Amino acid sequence: MDNLKIKIKKKFFNIFIYGDSNTWGYVPTLTPYSGDDNKTDRYDSDDIWWNTLNDDYFLFVNGVNGRTISLDHPDLEGRNALKTIDADFTPAAINLSIIMLGTNDLKDCYKKAPSDLIDDMDGLVNKINDRYHSLVLLISPPLILPSPITSAKYTNGIEKINEYEKLLKEYAHSKGYLFASAKGCEVGIDGEHLTKEGHKKLGKIVYEKVKEIKWN
Repeated sequence: MDNLKIKIKKKFFNIFIYGDSNTWGYVPTLTPYSGDDNKTDRYDSDDIWWNTLNDDYFLFVNGVNGRTISLDHPDLEGRNALKTIDADFTPAAINLSIIMLGTNDLKDCYKKAPSDLIDDMDGLVNKINDRYHSLVLLISPPLILPSPITSAKYTNGIEKINEYEKLLKEYAHSKGYLFASAKGCEVGIDGEHLTKEGHKKLGKIVYEKVKEIKWN
């Protein structure tokens, strides 16, 4: 009975989850993204990393393929988080905001260094804080490994993710935010999207991190 009471109490906490294709649930493939999500394979929600939180908390998940922190996609609308975040907010009161972004910002076409992303992330988190006044968990994205897909879009993807992880962790700690890393989670044949095993591992990492929170 005590365990049941604890679980019900936890269910009153709301979590806002904001990310890109690895939050949307994009299945790794060597077929280039068409821009049409209806023609793109997506994992079942049970297989996406955030599902590990679903039994214990109310989730408000917002993942968009190609989403960046602060950059306009050359061909697709609505991918710039700083520009769309006001419309992406849920009216619910949020206790924890989880953000995993940065992979797309590191594409060669945007000409952004990992250090540039930290100021952009700070601007995004400030907007989220102004709206929700919630706890914040920042997740550094998975590695970008060489593949026929990534080699055409990224130069030195591994090095860039390693640097971004280090800087994002330092930033999170300086602000008192929670931090987790997806760098050790398996990506698939395209070199950038999580496999089912990768999602499973990240889900465990995030669940353990959230479980540590001392909710008020």
